[in-house]
Amino acid sequence: MTTFPALTPTTSELTPGAAAPEVLNTLAGGTITTLADLVAVGGTLSMSFEGLTEAQANGVRDHCAGQAGATFSFSTTTVPSGDTPVGFAWIYDAPPQVSDVRAVSGSEFYAVACKFRAIRLRRAVPPSFTARLNITTTPALALNPTPSFAAALNITTTPAVVAPLWVPTALDLWFENPTSVSTWTGLANSRNLVQATSSQQPTLNTTALNGLPALTFDGSDDLMACAAAGTSGVSNCSMFLVMRYNASGQDLVAGLGPMGQSTNAIRSLYRASGSTQGFTTFANDINSSSLSCDNGGSFHIWSVVQNGSSVTLARDGVTAAYTLPGGAPSAMSGNGAFLAGFIASQFSYYYASVSVAAWLVEYRAISSTDRQQYEGYLANQYWRQRGVAVPLDSSHPYYLTPPTA
Repeated sequence: MTTFPALTPTTSELTPGAAAPEVLNTLAGGTITTLADLVAVGGTLSMSFEGLTEAQANGVRDHCAGQAGATFSFSTTTVPSGDTPVGFAWIYDAPPQVSDVRAVSGSEFYAVACKFRAIRLRRAVPPSFTARLNITTTPALALNPTPSFAAALNITTTPAVVAPLWVPTALDLWFENPTSVSTWTGLANSRNLVQATSSQQPTLNTTALNGLPALTFDGSDDLMACAAAGTSGVSNCSMFLVMRYNASGQDLVAGLGPMGQSTNAIRSLYRASGSTQGFTTFANDINSSSLSCDNGGSFHIWSVVQNGSSVTLARDGVTAAYTLPGGAPSAMSGNGAFLAGFIASQFSYYYASVSVAAWLVEYRAISSTDRQQYEGYLANQYWRQRGVAVPLDSSHPYYLTPPTA
């Protein structure tokens, strides 16, 4: 756990969150709602810094990119001792927003806005306490003399340990909380999705999913890409999206590999039929599946794990396993990543009509246990913490509670 750069904020606002509720079944067959923990969770901290040098602004950006979802603390320069809750660490709730400001005098300085989320730390040694209950009673039939006795009841209890929530630590691409239509700043490895041409930029909806932002791609020519995604030599992959299909279509939705490549050069979610989820490595396709795209419906958690010729697709944790008909694809020969379209003459610019709130990628095939952790993490981020029922199937291990570290 590293420390945020020692900068003094211009403004600072703490939202403490609320204690987590817990529903319990009663012996009479009903339910009661109580508090699972008296400590508030879900708190956020917003800060702005003005008058920074370029080195200081870059220091904040580099700190965010280097965290890759890991927790960190603040120095007393940034947050005086006692100004934030005890027993918490912090993660970035969104990438820092940096503005380049030029003064009338010609000097140049920077303004940075940051938002952080509190993560509850596990207590290393749970506290315990002892309560003594003294009872004095007098028998109803009193004779000479009136006897009395005292009983001592000793109770020792250890409060339950509240485990910290699980957050990703091994992502190669990580995009959440978009704030711009020209650059979606990545949270891992300084890899960003960009689109400089205004006519091909998606639309930003700041409250698309339970009050959280998403980018909407029109299915006509909107596209974002990362030319330096580091995919060269990658053979397998695992991808996760929080996404809604806005309309039917034959398209490449989100994938890895350089633009304009040929057979076995890419890995991408693919809709050949327009109505069910598929997958392609370019001319080696899973054209349809049992997973409906729910065109024009709701946001869902989409997962794909490709391991050689084996591909597991999932919608909200419900899986469907398939085999690539052309066998295991060769490793990718170039670097790139693309979202909601692909530029290649063979695919006739297969743009997708989708809204995307998050896209997470590992350049390896992960286990089903790891896949379920990612699904639980996204369900918690975009539904449970917003006070909305999660979309996960009721048989999913994180349907009722989020994954913990």
